[in-house]
Amino acid sequence: MKFKDLFDLEKIKEADPKEVLDEAVKTIVDLKPIELHTPEMNELAYAMPEKADFNIVDEYVKYEENKETSVYEITVPSFDERKLKEFMVDLYRKDKYDCFPERGFYVTGTSKLIVKPLGLVRVEMYGYPVVRVDKDIRYTQTSGDVRERGYKENLYFYYNYEDKALVRVYSDKLEDCKRDMKKRKDALQNAHPSVQEYIKREELLSTINRNIYKLVIPYLPKLKKWNKSTYNDGEGNVTIGTVRKYLTDYEEFLDNSMSQNLKVKLIYSNVTTREYTELLKEKKRLKLRIETGLKGLDTIKAIYKLTPEQEQNYKLITDSLVKEENTIVKTINSSVIPDL
Repeated sequence: MKFKDLFDLEKIKEADPKEVLDEAVKTIVDLKPIELHTPEMNELAYAMPEKADFNIVDEYVKYEENKETSVYEITVPSFDERKLKEFMVDLYRKDKYDCFPERGFYVTGTSKLIVKPLGLVRVEMYGYPVVRVDKDIRYTQTSGDVRERGYKENLYFYYNYEDKALVRVYSDKLEDCKRDMKKRKDALQNAHPSVQEYIKREELLSTINRNIYKLVIPYLPKLKKWNKSTYNDGEGNVTIGTVRKYLTDYEEFLDNSMSQNLKVKLIYSNVTTREYTELLKEKKRLKLRIETGLKGLDTIKAIYKLTPEQEQNYKLITDSLVKEENTIVKTINSSVIPDL
């Protein structure tokens, strides 16, 4: 499957799920870096007498490409009214701030960056009220009441692969079009070009998700089996055979099951691009540990010229008369097995 095939519904439906998965992941990993900056602007709460108000935040929202780093930087202020000096006062309890604003709750604002396949980018922005706990007013908790006392807004973008630039899709136009599509067949074709492109890619992504979902369920029993694997024979005996099987099974899990499911998690935005990259680095590090262990086992096998049958039951001990064997077993026990 090729990159251009991801923009063809029929080819996605007919393609092998693993090929679709690999190509979809590339559209995320190969995308120009995108960073969300959330500078703390707690003073914005001064202008919110009734609720967490996105209109106050909106004028500080920016997005632009940093020409020096080629990173797209999206800026959305965060705020937490509890950190304003007026409320950081312990009137009745030492080191416990108990001053509340007159509206009866604090306001806070957060945001999260979500990068999807096909260059779809969304920033979720939330304004939450923080209220007293009814059963014990000494404590506070975040309330999910964003309708009356907060907000939930989105910034939408898509990556233009020809111009190599992010394109803003205005949320009101996008949401209006989706609403009108339920009433009129021509709503999409009459929409703004950016809205048309975004909705088209969403439909393609939905088809991709349906194609690759069949890869998800088989992973779960493999994960359970891997989680229960052990380097001894079940009776506490540690041999070349039991350790070799443990290490090779672990390596196979990393190379196949884990690597594939990690891609699925990236597609479903359950890990970020940065987390995905870091986990791949960790996988590489673990494979080096496994390689060290397997080479050590091969060395012990060669020292004693063990047959495959003999190595299966050869117990690994640290008080051997052969110094090299002791060093290898200690390394496996202290640096290889505990690290996996």
